[in-house]
Amino acid sequence: GWAIAYYSLCSSCLLIVNKVALHLVPAPVFLLSLQLWFAVVFVYILQAYGALQIEPLRWETAAKFAPVVLSFLGTLFSNAKYLQYSNVETFITFRSTTPLVLCVCDYLFLGRHLPSARSVACLLGLLVSSAGYAMFDHAFDLRAYSWLGVWYVCFTVYEVVVKHMCNTVAVDNWTRVVYT
Repeated sequence: GWAIAYYSLCSSCLLIVNKVALHLVPAPVFLLSLQLWFAVVFVYILQAYGALQIEPLRWETAAKFAPVVLSFLGTLFSNAKYLQYSNVETFITFRSTTPLVLCVCDYLFLGRHLPSARSVACLLGLLVSSAGYAMFDHAFDLRAYSWLGVWYVCFTVYEVVVKHMCNTVAVDNWTRVVYT
């Protein structure tokens, strides 16, 4: 439970921080580049102080990570572009519907089981609620919803590719961070 609460808190705070940052510095590529470089430098600093170990980078592993990197960058960029044109609430509303698409993708591409009928009913309820929200969204902007669509596709691809990568490429989590 604590892990879920912590993830939710970090995720929602990151959305708000990114929205404020984009308002102050309307340059999404620049801000995303800073965030990604900070993550890599932070991991290498932790390694330098012996707090963690990172496997040496290898070209053949990096090449396998290319789909992860491309879908991750697409997800981040479309998220930033969406936040430029709309509010955080709409993004959170639509983000809550991703499990519906991901459970179907997990079944089709990763051989996982479909959710129970009860779970599907809950997921469809989320979808209907999100559609209702969109119909009455006072801040509706076609550019924002277009970027939301791009984000949805990139995020779905990213999630499926990352799950596949975790099952097929044997590297530790910190090394995955650096590759990504």
